[in-house]
Amino acid sequence: MSSESIERKRALNGAKTKYEANKASAQRYRKKTETMQLVVPKGERDIWKAYAAQKGKSLNAFITDLVHGDMDAAGFDYTVPKED
Repeated sequence: MSSESIERKRALNGAKTKYEANKASAQRYRKKTETMQLVVPKGERDIWKAYAAQKGKSLNAFITDLVHGDMDAAGFDYTVPKED
């Protein structure tokens, strides 16, 4: 079956297209996360990324673990208060 006929069949049955399903999934993910921007000297990001890969982590996971580890060592309660 061609992709056009699959999409036509989905539309007739009221099913979501792949695009709609992906969009909905991305929106749910964005509701649970925040974006931060970190500015570093050129080339530094690649060095950090390579080091994180050696540790078996993504750069995001590596930085998050470093921050949480430092906060734990300081005895800081970093739980996020629940919004009403």
